[in-house]
Formats: sequence, structure tokens, C-alpha cells
Amino acid sequence: MLWPVSRVFERAKLRHAKREALTARRLRSAAQAGVDEEAHRLWMAAVQCRRVLERLRRRVGARDPDGRLLEQARRLALFELDAERAIAALRMQVLQGTHRIDEQRARSVTARDHLETAADELELRANLVDARRQARQLREHAEVLLSESRQHLLAACAPQM
Repeated sequence: MLWPVSRVFERAKLRHAKREALTARRLRSAAQAGVDEEAHRLWMAAVQCRRVLERLRRRVGARDPDGRLLEQARRLALFELDAERAIAALRMQVLQGTHRIDEQRARSVTARDHLETAADELELRANLVDARRQARQLREHAEVLLSESRQHLLAACAPQM
């Protein structure tokens, strides 16, 4: 039995739509994995800041004759810079992820493709917004840690009466 030509084209369109949906899911997964990695890097930087601050607190009781406290404060500031770089990379991923979705939308053929692209876009944007919010909280936490370490340094270096 031969299928009508229109039916053959319908099946070809369906296969094409399935491939496009799979490609969109792969793009979304890759973008989300990158965002998760950046958020994890920020979290690790905050953990490292916390460790340095704990070491600072333990040594505040003694004077700083050899400058080690100042060196640790400098390292803490470098961790804050690392967090800023990671946040900038996260923002770039937001732009790249939405740009990919826009390109995919331009290539969509059927209404189903448009719906899947819109669903992918909403999910990606929600995930990226959550990751950016988490990164912002970590950055604020690093700023608090840095200001606390500065206060402890001032207290340790102040002349004792």
C-alpha cells in the first residue's frame, strides 16, 4: 500500500520537529550545566572566604608582626574578585542561552515547535534567574566576610592600652 504524498511529508515534518525538540533540550541542558558550574564556583569561593575569615579570627588575639594577617585579608579580597568574575560569566551565559533560544525560534516550522521552544525558553530563563539570585547572595556574603575581616584587622592592629 502506498501512502499519499502529503502523509509522507507530514511524517518527515514530524521527524524534523522531534529532532529540533531534542536539540533544544540538549541546548537547555548544556546551558543549565554551565550555570550550575558557575554557581558552584561562587559557592566554593564563599566557603574559602569563610575559612580564611575563621583563621583570621583565631589569630586576632595576637599582634601581626610578620604581616600574615594582612596577607590573608588580601587573599580574601582576591576571592571576592573571583566571585565577581564568576557572576560576569553567569550573566554572559544568560545572554548566550536566550540568544540560542531566539535562533531556535527563528528556525521553528510548526506550532508544536513554537510551543516547545517557548516552554524551553521559560524553563531556561527561570533556571538562570534562580542561579543569578544565588550568585548575588553569595557575592553579598563575600562582601560581609570581607568587611568583618577588615574590622578584625583594625582591632588587632590598634594600639593596646
